[in-house]
Amino acid sequence: MRQTGNAGADIVVETGGQDTLPQSIAAAAVNARIVIIGVSGGQPAAALPNYGTIIGKNITIRGIAAGSRAMLQRYVRAIEANGIEPVIDRVFPFAEAPAAYAYLAQGAHVGKILIDLR
Repeated sequence: MRQTGNAGADIVVETGGQDTLPQSIAAAAVNARIVIIGVSGGQPAAALPNYGTIIGKNITIRGIAAGSRAMLQRYVRAIEANGIEPVIDRVFPFAEAPAAYAYLAQGAHVGKILIDLR
């Protein structure tokens, strides 16, 4: 919200599923689109989060189950062309892989958790 002057994002790519969907809804602008790619593990929420905000902001939520190879190639080219970098929360050495999974299970991270295989 800070980066948009509290206007919110017009398009939000949601990769965490229902666990992080409330954050995506809060970050969305009026008339925004949220595209859900993938699902996180664990128990699904009993109800759709932020239901009133979805209606109040007139947000469209769409799930993407799979795409073609050509779509993935276009996506990767768009990321490269626009210099988009993933948010990395923490990197664990391979020897600490169990700690990485425990950290992931806490759900307090923002961004990706990596295990370095080198």
